[in-house]
Amino acid sequence: MTTSELHNFIERYFNAETTLAEEKELRRRLADCSPGDSLANEAKAVMGMRARR
Repeated sequence: MTTSELHNFIERYFNAETTLAEEKELRRRLADCSPGDSLANEAKAVMGMRARR
């Protein structure tokens, strides 16, 4: 998944347009995301995911 696709996915989540299955997939994608992506970091915070160090 490209960064652009991930950001579109996150935007859909923020707009409450994702299914529960998609939210599970987004969590999986975010877990593998680099810590330098500010939108991904925001989504992780909203979803209650801990930041990797």
